Parts: sequence; C-alpha cells; structure tokens
Amino acid sequence: MDAKRKYAIKNKCPKGVWKAARAVYRKTAWWKCRAAMVFSSGSMKMYCPCCGTKIRKFVEGDYSGRGEFYDLSLFQNVRQDVLCPACGSLPRQRILAGWGDRHKGLLVGKDILFFAPERSMTKWLDDSGITYTTADLMDEDADLKLDIQKTGLPDNSYDVIMCNHVLEHVDDYHVALREMRRVLRPGGVFILSFPVSQNVELVDEDPSVVTEEARLKRYGQSDHVRLFGRHAEQLLAEEGFDVELIDGKDYPENTLPVVGPSEYDIDRLYLCRVKDERADDAGSAAGAQGAVAVDGAAAGLEASREASPAAGDAVPDLSIVVPIYNVEKYLPKCVDSLLRTPGIEKAEILLIDDGSTDDSGKIAKEYASENDFVKCFRKRNGGLSDARNYGLKKACGKYVFFCDADDIVFPEGMEKVIVSSSESDADVILWNGAAIDENDKEIASDRDLILTHKGLPEDGKMITGTEAMILQLEENNKAAMTAWLRACRRDFLLSNELFFEEGLIHEDELWTPQVMIAAGRVLFEKEKVYGYRVRENSIMNAEAQERKHAETMVYVMNKLSVLYTMRVPDKKQRKVLLRGRASDYLWAIGAYDVGKYRFRKLVPKYRIYSASRGLKMKIKSGVLVNFGVRSYCAIFGKRCRKTAGGGARK
Repeated sequence: MDAKRKYAIKNKCPKGVWKAARAVYRKTAWWKCRAAMVFSSGSMKMYCPCCGTKIRKFVEGDYSGRGEFYDLSLFQNVRQDVLCPACGSLPRQRILAGWGDRHKGLLVGKDILFFAPERSMTKWLDDSGITYTTADLMDEDADLKLDIQKTGLPDNSYDVIMCNHVLEHVDDYHVALREMRRVLRPGGVFILSFPVSQNVELVDEDPSVVTEEARLKRYGQSDHVRLFGRHAEQLLAEEGFDVELIDGKDYPENTLPVVGPSEYDIDRLYLCRVKDERADDAGSAAGAQGAVAVDGAAAGLEASREASPAAGDAVPDLSIVVPIYNVEKYLPKCVDSLLRTPGIEKAEILLIDDGSTDDSGKIAKEYASENDFVKCFRKRNGGLSDARNYGLKKACGKYVFFCDADDIVFPEGMEKVIVSSSESDADVILWNGAAIDENDKEIASDRDLILTHKGLPEDGKMITGTEAMILQLEENNKAAMTAWLRACRRDFLLSNELFFEEGLIHEDELWTPQVMIAAGRVLFEKEKVYGYRVRENSIMNAEAQERKHAETMVYVMNKLSVLYTMRVPDKKQRKVLLRGRASDYLWAIGAYDVGKYRFRKLVPKYRIYSASRGLKMKIKSGVLVNFGVRSYCAIFGKRCRKTAGGGARK
C-alpha cells in the first residue's frame, strides 16, 4: 500500500478502528519477518537492533510516495530501502539502539524522558527492560502532554532525555535546549538528532518562510521550520552542553546506519552532557602545590598510559582513588585516616571531585596543597563508576585501591597493605573490613559475611580469583563483592579493560566478579583495613530508588549469568558460582518488588531455578518459574524485605 492511500484510509477511519487495524498489521509483519528469519536464515543478511530481527533487506520509506510532504529532489541519488519491515525503524533509530546496547549502564535504572517517542525505539526499550516516560504535544497516547519549550517539569528531574527529530519543528530551538538543560540532572545525558544538511554551516532558518510549499522547498519537509548544518554541534555547545558525536559509521553496515537523502546526513546523533561551569582553569591550577589538577572529562586508555611516570620517576606502590560527591561532612575523616597511615608517602591519594556542589572540592584542594602525594582532580558529574574509571586512568601506582569518601581506613591495616603492594606480584590483594557508625566506632553488623573474606587461605598462598569466590561460597554461601575490600594491580585492570560500567547502582556486584574471574593470582591479607560507614539516609538505603535497585539488579543477574557461562569452563565451579548468586537474586526479586515493573520479564527465571540448591531455594525458584515474578513477590516479598540483602549497600 502506498503512503497516499494509507493516509487517506487513516483520515476516514474511526480512531479506534484505525489503531486496532494498525496493531494487527504491525504484529503480522513482525511475525512474518521472524518466521522468515527461522526458516530462511541463510538469506538473512541485514539486521535490525531495535527489534532483533534478521531480514533479507530493508524496505522503501514513506517519503517516496509523499511528494506533497517531502522534497523528493533530496532523495534522488540514494537508496530508499531504509525501513525495517518488522518494526519500522529508521537508520537513526538503529544507531541509537546500537549505542544503547553498548552503553546500557547509562540507561538501566534511570529516569528517562522520551520526547516524540518512536515505535521502534520504545520496542527496544521494552525488550531491554528499561523503563521510560513518553512525552509529546500532539500524541494522545504519550504519558505526558508537554511542549518541549515549556515543560513545567521540576529542575533536575530526569537522568536521560531522548529527542529524535523534534528541534526542526519547534518555534525556538534555543528555548527548547535551555529547557532540556534545566530538566536534566547533573551527570545526565541528552541524546538528540535532527536533519543535517552538508550545504549549511550551522543552521538555516527564516521567519518569513511560513507556507508549507515554501518550507518544503527550503527545508526539505513541509512541517520543518529550519535546517541544521554540518557543524550544528556548536549550537548545542553554546547552550551549555558538552557534545559527543554518535557516528553511524561506527556501527555495522548490515544495520544500514549510513543512508539518507543526498542533501541530508542522517547517520549522526549527538550525546550531550551539561557543562561543568564550576571547573577551574587547568592552566592556573597546574601551578598549585600538591599537583591540584582540573579536567572536564575522563581521558581514554591511551591518556591513562601517558599519565604513567616517565623513566626514572618513582612509581608509587599504591594509588588510592577517592571519588567525591557532596560529602563535606565525611571527607576530612576519610582523608585523615589515610594520612595517619605509616608509610602513606609511598602511596598517592587521588581525590576525584565528581562535580560536587558543596564544599567537598574546596576541602580536597586544601589537602592537595598541604601534601605532595595528594592530588585533586575535578570533573563533571558522572556518577561513582565514572569517577572511579577517571581515577584509574589518572593513577600511576603499581596497585589501585578504590576508597569511598564517606568511609575510613584503619591505619595499622592500611600500612600492611602498602607493604604488600611493594612486595607482591599478585593481580589482586584482598583484606577484611568492619562496619562503623557516624562516630567512626566499630559496631555489630549483620554484614560480616560480605565485609570479610572468610574461608580464604591465611598463610600467604596464592590462588586464582575463581577459586577465591568458590571457597567463600562453599564456606559461607556468600562472597564479598565490594570494590573497597581489594587492591588490584593497575596494569592488570588496564590490560583486561576492567572498568566500572557507568550508570549502575550495583556497580561493584558486576565489576568484582569480572575482576576475580580474570585474576590468576590472588593474595589474602588477614587484616582489618576498611571501615564501612552505615548511613541510614545514604544512596543505597533510599526507598525512593527502589525501582532503580530492581532494574540494575535484574541487569546484573543477566550479565553475570553470561559471564560465568562463558568464562568459567569447569562445570562444578560454574554451578557453585551460579548457586551463590541465585540466593541473592531470589532475595533481590522479592525485596525490590520486581513484579510490579515491566522489566520483570527479563528475570532469568530458569537459570535461577537450575542453580538453586536446597529445599527452600527450590520451592522459591519453583514458584518463580511456574507462577511468575508477580506471584513470587506477592508470596515472598514481605519476608525478603525484612531480611538483610546480599551485599553492603550505601
């Protein structure tokens, strides 16, 4: 059916009839494509990341039959088979889905606002278990009816904003960009795209062009009021954004990301973050005593190598990375505990100010100015994982230890860690911790099993990381997963690209198993080194973030299931690892009430069931498999919420 006939039928049909017919048509098309993928797999050369369908070829877009709406002269010398026949995705949507697959940690567990939602992308979000809120001024099916130029939303209300091909329609794109900047939270991302002409420098707009015919001729589409140019990212930067290009050329050709009208370049999206206006000038800061440094963005792996000391320079035994965000109350306690450690001058302390808005940055600079081995870096807010990755890339030490700014170390234990860092060649050095209160006093805690490495050899014997986790699980049915109970050899982390996945709440529960599986030599020092502060109003105890906890835990469940299956060849070891995590997953599903969210379908129910051992676990996982996540939460949720979880939670 050509586009003109389709739109004629739509205008004559009652709304309910049209929507029902459209839904049936779309579902039928999807099933046809899926059936062809199964029965004719050899001929399926193209792939749509939005719906996960392999197809023979993409199909012709609607513009070919709508000369009154599109300027067809812009489409003459290009391929027009750009739509996915299964979900209707366009190249820009497939680029966005491909980017999302690579950076899912920035989306999982976040508050997402999606302007002018596109069917193919909402399908990808739903299939990925990512929750979102849709917004549109005209679409009655959207969750919120909003004008992007004046939303009425509170300041800093969303972590992620997605907006494809909207700014070319609005009256004033400057106002729209300022509104998005206001609504976006610190550390959040704004992902957008718009038509780009290679014949325009920045933007082509003219208020005198008001008729549809004139706009069609000037901008290529009858409802566009401007056309952006090849350097449009400068316009975004002028509105206070740091801009990163998402280039379609970086994605597989079989998704057809690089096609479009001859005058347009539609293989480009823009990833924007709010600029850190509080960042100082790097040049003026460089002369400060204590090497106080300022940077607006994390360097890459090559930059981390360039940061290594030159030949002949002393290499610290240990780099202590302390991410800082609005912890002015606790930061002095943390740094003072480090400075009281005998031999601390053999280490370096990297204070990473992650865009703090209180006096944390000022306090960090004061420590750096008073101590040569203390360095302060300021960066835009990107979250704990981003700050840790930044510190890892800036570190120069043989080993790296990640210390939270609201916790402390015990100087006697820390001294022995520094000695081990100098003498050992282990990939990972482990130690114990203890819970402390607001006054730095040790307290009794139900977290002992996840604050200590009980079950590991105490005679200095080296074991593999997999063996270390197995021993703890067999001894206690728990394994300590926190990043701050270990120091890792820096070159080991970099060579294996063991960075923290950004955007996750439970980043340690994913990062630590990845590190331990890769570690060939692990040393356990039976020392009490770390003081974990129990804070009732901290991030991990905030009830308002229950959905984010649930979403990230489901994401981690699936990632670790794949990790153990792919990276642990020994079947017995793999079973022990999966069994240990199954207990935590059964707790998390009930405690975070996963059943009330759309991403409940992503819970790996059958893997949890097959990994469960013991009558109680089998009963619980049996309910999960046979009656679903909702029923499981209704039966066991209250009990799970009353019991302690599987990891130290801040």
